[in-house]
Amino acid sequence: MINVKLNFDNQFTDLEGCPLNAKMDDTLANILALSSEGDPQKMISWAMSLINYGEIDVDKKEIMYLKEFVIRNSLLSNLAKDQLIDKLDKGLNGIE
Repeated sequence: MINVKLNFDNQFTDLEGCPLNAKMDDTLANILALSSEGDPQKMISWAMSLINYGEIDVDKKEIMYLKEFVIRNSLLSNLAKDQLIDKLDKGLNGIE
């Protein structure tokens, strides 16, 4: 299976495109680490990679899993979800 590196080392932006204080990599790392679903070792590995490098190495199946994980997560706003999903979709386009 083909893997792709997805970089989340960006600030979230508001509706006008202005940067917010929250970073995508930190936010995604925290929800992965605090979640009680999924493979704990995989989730923590991704969280650590996001904290240390701002990116994760994933395949198509994992991107699809993360997309659903983000959509279902009740801790994220729709604004944050949309921006994370956009990054994940770009990763899917890079594989296909």
